[in-house]
Amino acid sequence: MTTDKSLVLRTLTKKDEVAYAALMERHKGVIWAYIRQRERDSGKAEDVLQKVFVTAFFNLSSLRDPSAFRGFVFGIAKNILHEHARRAKRKLEKTTKLVDEIPDPSHEKGVSTLVASVEDGERSSLISTALAELDDSSSAVITLRYLEQLSYREIGAQLGLKTGTVSSLIHRALKNLERRLKPILGEAATYEK
Repeated sequence: MTTDKSLVLRTLTKKDEVAYAALMERHKGVIWAYIRQRERDSGKAEDVLQKVFVTAFFNLSSLRDPSAFRGFVFGIAKNILHEHARRAKRKLEKTTKLVDEIPDPSHEKGVSTLVASVEDGERSSLISTALAELDDSSSAVITLRYLEQLSYREIGAQLGLKTGTVSSLIHRALKNLERRLKPILGEAATYEK
């Protein structure tokens, strides 16, 4: 059996992709298990696994002891998972700030009476959860509209979109929020354009 050390050296000196593929195959099971213990979403876990091995490949020359490849890859996985957690925490903080900044839905035309009948703390928690589940484009337009208080035209300029597209994205995002919140809030979550 070829050692990790010889595979690492072949990858470094001969740019041998087959040797690196063998390293990946040898260690991906244990790295996958480590990632899955910390990331429940299998899609995100797959992204992390791929990023780990790509990062390891491009940083292989910094590995001091070629026989310590497994520890090297574990360290990279740990760092990437920490970065994902930091990013998720920042997104949650931004979402929480967004929720705090959302005007009372009954005061702005086009915004639903989404959660007007729910206590502020509970409303904040429900909206925060629903916002975190939105796709990136929906989250972006809602954030720019209600946190940054940008006009549709300003949002379009920032995102490189036409005003009509921004309007559609905001409408779709609010309908998505309504769909997520209506089972919990009933008619109080109805979005009216």
